[in-house]
Amino acid sequence: MTMTDLPRLFVLDVAHGNCSILQDTEGNIVIDCAHGDTLIQTLRHIGISQIDRIMISHADQDHFKGFIDLLADESITVKHIHINPDTIKDSQVFMAMRLAIKDAQTRGNVSHNYLDTDMTGMLDVGEVRVEVLSPNKDIMGYSGGKDLKGRTLSSNSVSAVIRLVYKSRGVALLAGDIDQIGLENLLNNISKIESDVLIFPHHGGNTGSGSTKANQDFTSKLCQQVNPKLVVFSTGRRNEEPHYPRQEIVKSVIDTLPNVHIMCTQLAKTCSPEILSTTPTHLNTLPSKGRDDKHCCGGTVVINLSETETNYSPSSKHKQFVKERVISALCIPNK
Repeated sequence: MTMTDLPRLFVLDVAHGNCSILQDTEGNIVIDCAHGDTLIQTLRHIGISQIDRIMISHADQDHFKGFIDLLADESITVKHIHINPDTIKDSQVFMAMRLAIKDAQTRGNVSHNYLDTDMTGMLDVGEVRVEVLSPNKDIMGYSGGKDLKGRTLSSNSVSAVIRLVYKSRGVALLAGDIDQIGLENLLNNISKIESDVLIFPHHGGNTGSGSTKANQDFTSKLCQQVNPKLVVFSTGRRNEEPHYPRQEIVKSVIDTLPNVHIMCTQLAKTCSPEILSTTPTHLNTLPSKGRDDKHCCGGTVVINLSETETNYSPSSKHKQFVKERVISALCIPNK
């Protein structure tokens, strides 16, 4: 097991999906496990062979499909698993995940717990406080049920939202795929969600009803409450429509936070219709799904935590790359 003197958060370029690693002073946490081998490659790259906690925000495949391969890898030890139950998911992949958990429990000392607000204070593996802001199952209910206002809850409505706090400073908010109903319920119950970094939900896609105005309102409300200096969209260069992130969402981020740094893990087709002719030189050395195909924008992001500030890589070189080489970057108005 590899630990570190100061905590680090890695936001992985896994294409369309979510996956992050918190490397803390006394242990390691994986938050969501998207498909592909980038997670396992990154764990090996930074020397991690033991995961103290795996947290799955909700039961969509782009957040958990890689979990099955991770459990099957005999070179990596997993101690605790935390996942939201989801009564409306009946896909073969979701069933395979449940079977993988059962098999892991049979083979070793792997515990399994739900992931909700009751777990705050019980998840820390070092100096970072891991806060589960949502879901509060007593107040919000379960997917397929109703909230206290009688609205039907989807898997996204009760997606886990995780806030990492270091030295009393909110350093990152991982918003899962929380939707409009979920965000409203969260803000009715939690007053403090400010964080230096926001991992934006839905990869910048529709946030609920699908209307442009609703997407803008959701984005503005979320950005006002979090007030980050960096917004990350964990995206892939998808062939099918719609492309991510949506233009009205990026515009709303900029309108709400004019000085924010926006970073997509991969180049959106809206921003760069053609792939790059050469691999960008601003990327760090961490594994990135889009590197070989020259799809990266920010690639895998490493967020370094210190007593007084949150720094990240790539940073200024990424801004320069976007300005000089991304033809119609959404994050640079009027380019």
